[in-house]
Amino acid sequence: MADRKTTKKSLPRGRPRKFDADLAIRTAMILFNQRGYEAVGVSELCNEIGITPTSLYAAFGNKYGLFERVIEAYVAGPANFVGTALASAKTVDKAIEAVLKAAAIAYTEDEKRPGCLVLDCELKVEQTAALELIAAKAKATQAVISARLQKLGAADPQAMALFVMTIMRGLSAASRTGSGRADLFKVIELAMQGVGSGVE
Repeated sequence: MADRKTTKKSLPRGRPRKFDADLAIRTAMILFNQRGYEAVGVSELCNEIGITPTSLYAAFGNKYGLFERVIEAYVAGPANFVGTALASAKTVDKAIEAVLKAAAIAYTEDEKRPGCLVLDCELKVEQTAALELIAAKAKATQAVISARLQKLGAADPQAMALFVMTIMRGLSAASRTGSGRADLFKVIELAMQGVGSGVE
C-alpha cells in the first residue's frame, strides 16, 4: 500500500507546460545572433527552446518563420533605439552622435547577444528570403536616419546616413570581438571629430 501511494504522489499533476512563443523567440534570438541563420539547425533550436520539431513547425511554420518573428521582435525591442535617439537631437551632429552612442549601448547591453543581429546577419545569411528580410530592415533604418538628418538641415543626408550605418556596422563587429562600451565610445568620439555640423 505504501508503495502504491508513493507512486501516485510522484506522478505529475496538472496540464503540461504551455508553449511559450515569446521564450522561444528570445532563445532563438540569442542563437541566431551568436552564429547566424544557416549555422543554427532546427534540432538545435528545438533542444535549446525545449520543444519538438512538430511544435516549432506548428507555431512558426518553419525555421524561416521563426527567424522572421525573431527579427521583428529584435527591431521592436533591442534595436528600437534609433528613432528615440534621432527624435531627441536638435542638430545633425548631435543626431549622429546620439544614434551611435545608443548603438554602442545596445550592442554591449547583453553579453549573450553582442552586436546587431540585423547588421551582422547581412554578412552571414545566404538563404534568399532571410537575406531579403534583414536587408529590408537595414535599408529602412538608413532611410529613417536620412529623413531625420534632412529635416535637421544636413547637406547630404543620404551620404551621412550611410556614414552612420557604416560606423554602426563597425561598432557591432568590434563588440563581437571583445571591445567594451568604453572602447566603442572612444571610436565614436574620433568619428565625430570629422562630422562637423553637417549642414548647408
